[in-house]
Order: sequence, then C-alpha cells, then structure tokens
Amino acid sequence: MNTLENKIAELTDLVSEYETKKFLGFISFTLTRIGERETSPLFTHLLSPQMQLFYLGSLHLKNPSKATKIIPSKDEWDRITILLKEIENNYFETVINGRTPDEVSEDERKKMMVCMPTFMTYFQNGKLSYVEQIIERIERTFKKYEKEIIQKFNLSLSDFIDCFDFIGEEINAKLNSFMGVDRNGEWAVFTESMISQGVHDPSQWLEHLPKEFEEFFEFMSNPGKIFEFKLNDLKLDFDNVKLKKFLDSLTYIQNPQKNSILYYTSLLPLMEKPVYKANDSEYLIFHHNQMLTSIYEMLYSFCLDISNGKIHKERDNLLENKTFEIFSRFFQKEKATLYSSYNLDKHSEQDILVISKGLALIIEVKAGKKREPMRDPSKSYDRIGSDFRDTIQFAYDQCLRVENALEGNENIELFNSRKEKLGIIKTKKLYNVFSIIVTLDRFGVIQNDLSHLLNIEDNVPYPWAVNIDDLEVFLLMLLKRKSNVRDLITFLSNRERLHGRLVVDDELDTCAMFYEKPKDFITACRTSNDTGIYLSPNLTGIIEEIYFGKGGLGFENERYLDLKGNEGVLNMGAPRKKTKIRMGYK
Repeated sequence: MNTLENKIAELTDLVSEYETKKFLGFISFTLTRIGERETSPLFTHLLSPQMQLFYLGSLHLKNPSKATKIIPSKDEWDRITILLKEIENNYFETVINGRTPDEVSEDERKKMMVCMPTFMTYFQNGKLSYVEQIIERIERTFKKYEKEIIQKFNLSLSDFIDCFDFIGEEINAKLNSFMGVDRNGEWAVFTESMISQGVHDPSQWLEHLPKEFEEFFEFMSNPGKIFEFKLNDLKLDFDNVKLKKFLDSLTYIQNPQKNSILYYTSLLPLMEKPVYKANDSEYLIFHHNQMLTSIYEMLYSFCLDISNGKIHKERDNLLENKTFEIFSRFFQKEKATLYSSYNLDKHSEQDILVISKGLALIIEVKAGKKREPMRDPSKSYDRIGSDFRDTIQFAYDQCLRVENALEGNENIELFNSRKEKLGIIKTKKLYNVFSIIVTLDRFGVIQNDLSHLLNIEDNVPYPWAVNIDDLEVFLLMLLKRKSNVRDLITFLSNRERLHGRLVVDDELDTCAMFYEKPKDFITACRTSNDTGIYLSPNLTGIIEEIYFGKGGLGFENERYLDLKGNEGVLNMGAPRKKTKIRMGYK
C-alpha cells in the first residue's frame, strides 16, 4: 500500500476500537463545538473539522467495530486527528510530488492555483446555507411532486420538516436541561469541593455525587447522549410512526467489511444519511442540520427519476424566481423597475434587469452543474474549466450582450417572450452599470476570484459572481442596517477591483468585511494590483451575531425568533453560537 493507504489503514484500526454509538456521539458533540476551534484542544490538528469529523464517523461505520473502548482519551484523540491532518495533506504532497516551486512549469502552476483550492474547498466545506433557505428550497422544489413523494416515503413535505423540527427541539431541551446545572454555578461548587478534598479523578466523584447532578455527570462523560433517541421513551404528543419513517429514510444501512478502505474524497455515508440506527427503536442523530441537506438530495434524486429529468428545468426556473424576489425586496422602497425573462432583439432571452435612479443591474442566473474535482490536476483542471464555462462564463457572456447594448445605444427597447414591448431604457441616464451572476452552487476560489478562468477583455470591469444564498444573506444584512442602494453600488464598484489578488474560500467573508469595516474594505480594494488580499475565515462572525440577535436576520418565516437574543438558549436548526460548557476527555 502507498503512504496514503497506510495512514488510512492505521486510522481505521484506531477508530474500530470504539463502541459505535458512544464514539459517534462523541464526534457529534465535537461537531457542535466547531465555533470554538481556535481555542479548543479538540481541534488542534484539524484543518477542515466538519468534513474530517464526518469522514472519521463514516470510516468507523464502514469497518467492523471491536468495541473495546468507549471514547478516545486525549492522547488517542491527538493521534487520530494527527492522522486526519496527514491524510488531508497527502493531496498537496501528491500534486507537488517532492518538487520545488522552481521545478513546476508555469502551465502546471496555473492549474494548481485552480485545482488545489477548488479540490480542498469542495471536500473541506459543508453546506453553508441557513436552514430557512434549505427548507424553502425543499418546499418550493418538490411541491409539484408531493403526491408521488407521499406514495414513496409515506411522508409529506411538511412531515419531513415537522420531524426535523421535533428532533431539534428534543436535542435543545436535553442540552438545556443538562446545562442548567452548569449555568447555576452549582457544578463548579461541587467540583471545587472534590478537588479541595483531594479527589482529583472525576471517576471517583460518583460516590459523592448529589442526585441532582447525576444526569449532568452522565452528559459530561457521554455528551453524545443528547443526540440519542429512543422512540418508546418519547412522551411528547408526536406521531412516532411518522418519526420512525423519517429516521429510517435518513439512516445509513451499515455494511462493515474487513479492511474496507474509505478515502477522504469518497462519498461519505454520514453526509448522505446522517442517522445511526442502534436497534429498531433507538437512533443517534449524527448531525442535525445535515438532515435537511440529505432530505433535499434524497428527494431531488427521487424526483429526477420520476420526472424524466424535467425537475432540472423546474429548479432553474425556481432559482430565477427566487433571485427576482430577493432583488424586489431589496429595492421595494426605491423607485426601481425590475424586468424578468426579457430580451433586446426579440430573440435572445435574458434573465433579470433592475433599473433604479441611474443604476442598472444586469443579472443572469445559472443553476448549472459543479462536478466533483479529481485528484489529478490535469484532468481536474479540464473538468473544472468545463463546468465554469457552462455556468459562470456562459452567464457572463449573456450579461455582456446587455452591457454592450447599453453602451452603444441611446434608447433600448425591451420585449417579453411574446415579442410584446415591456419598456424603453434611456441609457444616457445610467451612471452605474454592473453585471451580477447568481449560481445555485458555490464554485469556491474560481468564483470568488474570476481572474483564474473568466474569459474577459483587458480593462473591462469584472462581474460579481455569487451563490444565491450568499446573495440573499448579504442583501438582508444591508436591509437590516437600513442601508440604501448606494451601499450596494459602493460594494460592487470596489468588489470588482479584487479579482486577480483575492484569496478567500467564502464570498460571505468578503461581504462581511464590507459590512463591518467598509473603510478597510475600500482601502484594500484600491491598493496596488500587485498586493494580495487574504481574508480571514472568521469574518462571518458578524453575520452570526445578526442572525442570533434580537429580530434575527430577516428571512421570511425566520425560525426561533422568540429565542433569539437569549444567550442561554441553543437555537436548534441553525449554526450555533459558542457556549461556555467545556468538553472534556475521558
């Protein structure tokens, strides 16, 4: 076996030593602590915690468990996470193959600059959308096929969402029950008294433990307990038959095989099915939020088959409609005119055009496709380039057609698909013209810095290419601050200067910097073109503050609004704030 396979084999042996339910519960709770990765020893060696922890759990499930241990000690966890780091680094080592930068050709270097960050972003990052966005996508995308969905799964769309909510509320209730002891400070008094008596080993505290601390002590020694569900023990008035069907639809069916190597870039079972079934009535929720993404992917695959592929076109139309709604809401207090499905020459249809007080936004929307990048940079570069051309480049070419028309004519007539006139654009009154490309998927570095692959003429402004969910969040942030259209113009006119020198995985980091530190953002954009711009991955903290603050971010049908602003409550169904509880080792 090669070095990579040796490391995976060693990691497999290590994780197989643990009892499945307790080990998966330990990882599940660790996933909830990702917000503390800068300070928690759990994450010292983890480069991309979410995907690495999903990989770790999936590796355990794909191989037989010896079940001789419960959860890792500190030293054991260090060895496990160091191996995870070495496995991830193997990709870089494979691509460079021991060569120095001087030994890499310019053509290879160009491909590496595209392939390596695209590869790592694809496999490192989980879904970054808020639950409101995924739920809306589920409800709108599959509404037409609900009858068939009920026949297949014995669950309606609302059943799927209700079960998801119920599980979240149960987890929240358990955590807050356990956390109550810690918040009242009583646990600290008890632990200090044990230490003052010379009893330093927590396992020896049991004989002195007051009854009211028993559940909390069990939680501290087995934090995954909050994700365990026993259907027979649920006392709340909920349909357990539906809940069981829901859980079973998202349960990974174990098929452990001896020496079954699962590569870091393989399809991870727990990403696809994030529920572990211990027995017929006992389940462990590996990752609550992932359930929504899994529901969407599962239903999309089902509807793709029964619709003979028609759902692709319907998804595209829904994406365009959603984009139109986002801009309509942003411009609702402005004297703006929005056009959709329009054309300039009665033949070539365009998506969306916004005209407002000297501003023109040319918006093209593309669902497109983003295939998994390959490990071989040469082959991967061709695939990445093909997907980019079919989506972002194609959308830009459509934007450019309108840009050129606005520059070359005094007045432009717009028509609908029936060749009926929609209106006349007086181009002399347009002082600011921007092109915006809205995508369904995130393309990572090649979307955030279009200089890598976009075919564009010299000295021509770059468009803004943004994922639909990031677009919605950013415009909601501006509305929340009561920002006007001028702020959007300031952002777009400066954002286009960053291409060719921006290093960032998440476009929302760019948006968050503009929102929180607009002067620093503008200064960075207007510095020398030779100066690289590196943005911290922690900039989106301001977005979390807004989302969890009083009143929320502003989504339609935003969830848990009555809990937001309460620091002591875990808001289930959404990314989570840091909490003060400390996760210990066995």
